[in-house]
Amino acid sequence: ALWPFSTLGWPDQTPILKQFYPNSVLVTGFDILYFWVARMMMMGIHFMGDVPFYDIYLHGLVRDERGEKFSKTKGNVIDPLEIIDEFGADALRFALVLLAFYGRDLKLSRKRIEDVKHFINKIWNAGKFALSQISDFDPNEKADSEPSLADRWILSRLQSAIKEIRELIESYRFSEAGQAVYHFIWDEFCDWYIEWSKPFFYRPENPAQKRAAQKTIHRVLDYSLRLLHPFMPFLTEELWQNLPGHGESIMISEFPKPNPALINPELEDAVRDLQSAVSAIRNLRAENLVPLSAKVRVLIIADDEKSRELFEQNWIYLESPPQVNLKELLIRKAGEKPQNFVSSRIRRGEVCLDLAGMVDFEKELARLNKEQEKIGKELERVEQALNKPGFAERAPKEVIDK
Repeated sequence: ALWPFSTLGWPDQTPILKQFYPNSVLVTGFDILYFWVARMMMMGIHFMGDVPFYDIYLHGLVRDERGEKFSKTKGNVIDPLEIIDEFGADALRFALVLLAFYGRDLKLSRKRIEDVKHFINKIWNAGKFALSQISDFDPNEKADSEPSLADRWILSRLQSAIKEIRELIESYRFSEAGQAVYHFIWDEFCDWYIEWSKPFFYRPENPAQKRAAQKTIHRVLDYSLRLLHPFMPFLTEELWQNLPGHGESIMISEFPKPNPALINPELEDAVRDLQSAVSAIRNLRAENLVPLSAKVRVLIIADDEKSRELFEQNWIYLESPPQVNLKELLIRKAGEKPQNFVSSRIRRGEVCLDLAGMVDFEKELARLNKEQEKIGKELERVEQALNKPGFAERAPKEVIDK
């Protein structure tokens, strides 16, 4: 009850008592709301004449993956020190953050921590790639740069991410803030921008474009690490200290603020069409079992002249991502899909993949028929089980859902 001020020197009027009482926020579990929190509040008002904190963030209890309390008897305890030794403190912290939804207990498992470890590896590899491309880059040097469509797109997306993450953290929605950081870094920065930037680093015919790519990847990595720092302090400090032009510590660097002037909804909309075309090529390859090593011919039939120009002017973004591996890219406006081509509809046209010489059509048809027959039998078995008298009443809900 006396904790918020007795630790600061009370009853003496010390400088730190004056500086830190009242505090801003208390973070605690809901189970001690009455036993601790209410008593801190009452004693603070009584002895100090003011509340000890203005906001109270109540999180759930950490339980095992089935929602049961940790118990040595049950043998379901996850020892945080063992987890830190195996996966690192950042992985444990971020796994807990992602689970910290309002009003819910945190169902923690080793699998969730392992998943975060994959994310950490992704950031580490992305950071090492970026640092290798900007080893000769001086952020303070004034030189001509010519930002590509990919540069302008990722900077636009970065501003939206900053705005969203700031709002979520300020409203104590930590899990959603963690998800937003995760998706920006993995889905947009790593999976799209880094792959799209490589041609400008590896084929620097235009020095101004290379300079722009260096400037962009430096800024986006810098801001991404700052956004992630509250959740992963160790990884972010390590990478940030290696950035050209870094300060004393990421801990005392300014948390990013959005720059509305860099947000470009029209450009983002165009990039979504390029992304959907790349995804369509990948999906067509996977669905038709085309080996990743095989180079393919792709035809994009655009709906109109504006769409044709978009794909034609930005062909480099259709060819450069991994798992595309094009031999030839054809783009035209309207027309019929040629024989031996399979297709996928996207918003501004149709993406067609030439399967000639890639697939034995008779074998593929036989495989699909066999797969259909197998799924049909499985469906019939499931329906018979569900229709058995009393099954739905007796079986656990998760079994019925599955």
